[in-house]
Amino acid sequence: MKSILSILFLSLLIISCGKKDETANNTIQTQQQIEIINTWVRVSAQNMNTALFFEVKNKSLNPDTLYKVTSDAAEIIEIHETFHHENGMMGMRGIEFVEVPAKATVIFKPRDLHVMFINLNNDLMLGDSVQAELLFRKSGSVKISAEVKEMMKRE
Repeated sequence: MKSILSILFLSLLIISCGKKDETANNTIQTQQQIEIINTWVRVSAQNMNTALFFEVKNKSLNPDTLYKVTSDAAEIIEIHETFHHENGMMGMRGIEFVEVPAKATVIFKPRDLHVMFINLNNDLMLGDSVQAELLFRKSGSVKISAEVKEMMKRE
């Protein structure tokens, strides 16, 4: 009787371990559907503002949505877009989310989409790095590290 129970227990253990491995593989696969590249943030001083820039590559057959960015680097973090006023002037405004189409890349760059870091907690000096977490509706959390750089003249 004990040997039958032992065999049954071992069988259940092996089956459950197999299921855990599948789940782990699915999680890794999901996270790999979104790739963040070319991350950088502008040099700035404590209590001032700066912006985070990057490219989001969606390798999936389904669209995804970036809806939030978090970081300890600033008091307030907002996803922004740049727009043109009727008088030709440019402005910025916060937006709730950015849709990332299937099999596409969305570029966050100066004078376009970007993530505002408002009221920095510390100086951001050339060569430093900033940690941030990008939250996607389908892919979940993607953690990034962005190097602090000077803004180029034509970016």
